[in-house]
Amino acid sequence: MNTSGYSFSVPVDCANPGQFFACCGLLELAHRLWPNAEGHFSDDRFEISGTPQDASPLILIRRLTEAGLQGALTPEEKAELDELQLLKRRAKKEERPFPEDQESRRKGLGKLLRSGPILIGSPFDLHLNWWETDQEDAQKTRAKKTRRTSIPSSKQADGDNVPKTLAGSMQVYRIAAAALAECEKAFAEPYPFEYACVLRPADEEDDEDEDIEEDEGTVEKAEPFYFDSARASSAHPLDQGFSANKLSVLREGSAQGSGKVKARWVKMESAAYPAVEFLALIGLQRFRPKPVGSRVFAYRTWTVPLPPIVAATAACGALPGVGGEAYRFENAFRTDQRKQKGFLPAIRDSEGETS
Repeated sequence: MNTSGYSFSVPVDCANPGQFFACCGLLELAHRLWPNAEGHFSDDRFEISGTPQDASPLILIRRLTEAGLQGALTPEEKAELDELQLLKRRAKKEERPFPEDQESRRKGLGKLLRSGPILIGSPFDLHLNWWETDQEDAQKTRAKKTRRTSIPSSKQADGDNVPKTLAGSMQVYRIAAAALAECEKAFAEPYPFEYACVLRPADEEDDEDEDIEEDEGTVEKAEPFYFDSARASSAHPLDQGFSANKLSVLREGSAQGSGKVKARWVKMESAAYPAVEFLALIGLQRFRPKPVGSRVFAYRTWTVPLPPIVAATAACGALPGVGGEAYRFENAFRTDQRKQKGFLPAIRDSEGETS
């Protein structure tokens, strides 16, 4: 990691839209921690200047980890969810049915915890909710918060104007927390955006269904957002020749508490890129690509140091005279059900200065 000439820089593949928006997220966080911070692209690196001399991405990530993530539930709602989880486990152990109203409430709170807005505390004070830009999601969130059971049926299509990869079964808070937990390891490496690992959900945020059915000793995984095109480009079953979500592998492991080793079938696992997944989630809150076709978006790098409020204009190609190169990419479906999507590698449109 180069720290000479500028405060710090990170290597980036600008044709990977996930890495581009991760740089935007890094600038957003740096500016909130160090208000004079500015960023720009230079060759194959993203450079951030205007920070204290001892600043580094690793320090930034550590401060971010200390600030922590907060889901959409209030402390009272989180305590209620924990109590409902405990009651359901008890009912299962005693082989008696769990009341439908309590199950409905448990699932509603669990979904709100994971797919509602995410808050990052002081000194960042960042509210993330860009994936709720469609009217239906916002209405669902408000309905659950107020315990209303009826949700307006009018649906405002979000689809082609928002680079959203998420579908209903994906758990935003859970994935973000799992990715953040690995970011410090990523930024200890010379190429943090290329650090890959299997994402593991935090223990306290187990899925409201799977945690109850899970065998002892099984370690869960968290699927990424598929912002990184290195993974998303081969995510479709037709690319792989099989559906990874449908296959399991036999694995030996120690059962919790007993120390006994036994074999069990577990879901296939593959590595994701935590720094890209987490920082792109942050970057997309302010930095939006320009829609140029059906699920196709354009973005542009810039070579002049800019603060995030100005850089966001440059990123969508609306700010002339700041240099850089233009790219476009497809947010393609990655499942046969045509719900979940992923960012494909970008194609460079042009070179040189903006007009």
